[in-house]
Amino acid sequence: MVDEPGSLSAPFAKFAAELAGEVPHSAPIIMPDGIQLAVRMVRADVLSQLDEARGEANLHQSLTLTVGGAVLGTLAATLVLTPEGYAVNQILLGASGGLAVSVVGFGLFWYRAARKAHEIRKKLLGP
Repeated sequence: MVDEPGSLSAPFAKFAAELAGEVPHSAPIIMPDGIQLAVRMVRADVLSQLDEARGEANLHQSLTLTVGGAVLGTLAATLVLTPEGYAVNQILLGASGGLAVSVVGFGLFWYRAARKAHEIRKKLLGP
């Protein structure tokens, strides 16, 4: 009794599985419908535009959140570290205002970049 070349004989395969502690089992295989297996072809240049747009959106998101955290941190430090009876340092408040304006600017760029990425994605995948 000779099996296919490269395969173990059935008794030896069972013995090897017992040694390895494996329990023989099988999982059901379910194939999706033909519609779900459809492949959409896209141009490589549009795909790279989508990648660039997503990268730009991620950059602006990072900048917006970082500068926003700096604003909150500066205000928190100003309020916590300023002794009672003293006026809040005008320089820190001015810096916080400048950072807040930066947050708004970066937020607008983030919105525009995310919208551009969404439009490219719609162009790739359709409605």
